[in-house]
Amino acid sequence: MLPLTAHAASRMEERGVTVPMLAAVVFSGKVEQGLEPGTVCLSLCGLRVVASRDTHTVITVLYPRPPKARLNPKRRARMPGQMRRRIEREERHAGRCW
Repeated sequence: MLPLTAHAASRMEERGVTVPMLAAVVFSGKVEQGLEPGTVCLSLCGLRVVASRDTHTVITVLYPRPPKARLNPKRRARMPGQMRRRIEREERHAGRCW
């Protein structure tokens, strides 16, 4: 079992993250430097985990901001090309693994 703070446990419950999902991120996720000294941020399939580098304790669990609502196809057709292509690209890459 991974050591969790009370904050991390409550965030997991709020966001519907299970222990196997958390373990997958911790053991297989992409490792990045955390915002605070002594922390590390792990990410996998849109799920991010912030952990302490020293004590190996999970501090918090979060998802990135939810995607924006899809635009009406008629509205999209009236948009300038560059903005329309950017929105279409974001929608193609918005899939989650879970």
